[in-house]
Amino acid sequence: MSPNTLPPFGAASASEWLSIAADRLSAAPESERTQQLTAIAFLTASLERQVELTPPSASALAPLNDALRRPPSPLVHLPVEHPAHEWLQLSALAEFLGEPVLARIIVNAIAMHCGEHAAAAPTTDDPWQREVLAICWCRRGRMSRLGGLLDDAEYCYAEGVTLVEAQPWRDARIAAALGLINIALARGNFPLAEERCTALLADPPARLAPAHNTAIYQMRAIAYRKRGRALEALLDSWHAYDLLGHANAFRAELVVTMAETALEVGDVPAAIAGFRNAQHEALQTGAPLRVQAGAIIGLARAITACLLRDESATMRLTAHDIEESRAALSALFAKPLAPRERVYALVAHAECLRRESSAPGAREVLLEAQELAQTHGYFDYQFRVDELLQGLATPSTVTAGWTEADRHPALARLAALT
Repeated sequence: MSPNTLPPFGAASASEWLSIAADRLSAAPESERTQQLTAIAFLTASLERQVELTPPSASALAPLNDALRRPPSPLVHLPVEHPAHEWLQLSALAEFLGEPVLARIIVNAIAMHCGEHAAAAPTTDDPWQREVLAICWCRRGRMSRLGGLLDDAEYCYAEGVTLVEAQPWRDARIAAALGLINIALARGNFPLAEERCTALLADPPARLAPAHNTAIYQMRAIAYRKRGRALEALLDSWHAYDLLGHANAFRAELVVTMAETALEVGDVPAAIAGFRNAQHEALQTGAPLRVQAGAIIGLARAITACLLRDESATMRLTAHDIEESRAALSALFAKPLAPRERVYALVAHAECLRRESSAPGAREVLLEAQELAQTHGYFDYQFRVDELLQGLATPSTVTAGWTEADRHPALARLAALT
């Protein structure tokens, strides 16, 4: 497989993207977003016409300067003076604004300028050329992964590893390795994900930036949680949380992981506190939709568990809290959720319907989730959906909750978040 044989990801050029997206953008209520995407597309068209890669003009980039600060900090950094630096920022902004096709067009144009389609291996005086190409492959891998194309994503990340295998200290090598771990998690291969995370953490510490360490601990925490090792998951998550040290999108995502762990071990109050904190922090920091969705879906599931135990009074849940959570979950289905987040939202909706004794409605939602999980190879969700389908004939049950007396300090810290 080569860049030319990867499955089509939509429009192939900025002008084609503008033509396809014109009606959708003109009908969108967010005029600022439309203006930003249009500006990115015109800049991309200028990139495609360049003979030699140069940065975008300062005057053309100026209207986007504030918006460029919104996406989370990348795990891969180029020298700011490198001509690809600002183009990669524009690609990240396009993806952040919910347009992965435009983001990929920018990445493909950068890669072309770096000699990706040359007959021989790229050879220029640019010492960062292979790094830039590897970054492009990692970005393609990320977009394919979030789009549910796991085989294509794995191929992209592997290409990134190959390009910089002689330079393991470079950011792109770590980013590609993290991408492959994400693939293992998405496929439900949690032992492999744990093994790869542990191997990366055993590398010389100088090779890993704090952001890399945070990402590795977070992914290992997910693997631990999925394997039923709740305490280890919580400890890894708090370790990553403390490494970050300040409110940001990554921290909100970590709290979602911890809240999911709390919910699975039965500490519903800690789970609700965690999901609420994550939802607030995700909104405050402009976190991507997937992080906001994780908090909204998790909170809906935690409230369902609370109602099953008839503990809403104890946890001071009001009718408004319950209705607000359901409305937020329902609103997600109108948003451009990635396939994996959509499956998770469907599962949460089915759990709510099952609690309300609406078995036919729950079955319909679960069958949709089942089809989506099978299409994209989300094996962990396939197992969960199968369990829920088999249990529709029986009343909903939950595990016994934890008491204050036997709550681990890691959960007590989560429960204290505001």
